[in-house]
Amino acid sequence: MKFPKDPAEIGVTDMGTMIRNQDEAEKAAAEQRAGDVTSRVLAVLTPNAAKVAVDTLNVGPGGRVDIRDFRAEFADGTVVQSPQIVVELS
Repeated sequence: MKFPKDPAEIGVTDMGTMIRNQDEAEKAAAEQRAGDVTSRVLAVLTPNAAKVAVDTLNVGPGGRVDIRDFRAEFADGTVVQSPQIVVELS
């Protein structure tokens, strides 16, 4: 019977690698949630907009969404602007 000599062969990883992998997975999940929240918030705010522009959008803990420099243009030429919009999700 052959026993692996290299720890990588048996799937052993150091704690730094495990933490880094967990951090990357958590970051990817947070980015996905932020994208989902962004889509939902913009769909509620401007369901019929032809163009939507946002300079900065931050999704904070607890579902707080902070939108900076919001601008929506509609097909009839109407433009809606706001320097800041804060949405609290529940």
